[in-house]
Amino acid sequence: MNTATIITVAIMAVALVVVAACMIRLGYKALLAEWAIEAITKAEKEFVGTKLGEARLAVVVSWLRAKVPAPLRFLVTDSLIQKVVQVTFNAAKAGLEVLKDA
Repeated sequence: MNTATIITVAIMAVALVVVAACMIRLGYKALLAEWAIEAITKAEKEFVGTKLGEARLAVVVSWLRAKVPAPLRFLVTDSLIQKVVQVTFNAAKAGLEVLKDA
């Protein structure tokens, strides 16, 4: 093998790893949204009262963090989990408001 072939193979291998990591991260965002609905519902039942939003969010993020397999935790960060939970919560709340107005 010549040097150009080795460099080409190395570049392709790195590109494949990057694409695989991106696909895993995007796939987990969708899965996290499903898990988030369950976790939010559970947290709403366990933490009854007002002014507990941040405590609920922290618990939900913790529960979801535990569901992510250890080898993938560097791809699925707490920040990503928190954003997915917040977007899921906002969408559910908006959906309930629409139903309430109907």
